[in-house]
Amino acid sequence: MAKRQQFEEVDVAAVLIQQGDRFLSVYNPHWMTFSIPMTKRRIWNDPHIPPAHREEEWIDAAARAVAEHLGRTVTRLKLRKDIAKFQQSDRDGVWKHYHIQVFTMPWMKGFALLPGHIAEWLTPAEFLDEKRRPISTTARRLLKDVLGDPEQ
Repeated sequence: MAKRQQFEEVDVAAVLIQQGDRFLSVYNPHWMTFSIPMTKRRIWNDPHIPPAHREEEWIDAAARAVAEHLGRTVTRLKLRKDIAKFQQSDRDGVWKHYHIQVFTMPWMKGFALLPGHIAEWLTPAEFLDEKRRPISTTARRLLKDVLGDPEQ
């Protein structure tokens, strides 16, 4: 009998930050590509109640992803889509099972990127244009899944 392969499970919060008809694309130097703000959800054991397993709230992880680029707290995060079955090989070549919650947030007056952060505002069509590089394939897939295909 064939053995079924088990993939590591990873929870990720992603945020589409919108200004007009454009979305913020941020450069991730670790991945060496443009993406949308996203981060893994933190999971830890509570030292006060062993062996209690704690998980960060999804919205808190999304807020951390935004804070990494804006250096500020946010109040207008809204869950847009829950994608429970998303399998992909990461840049390390290891396949993983991702559970992704995609949040949206409007760009507000007074917002600014932290100094030294590289970013670009892109329309959905520009984001999904396969000729435009380097853009994360994960970011493209999430944007397309949330907004649909702008070509159709």
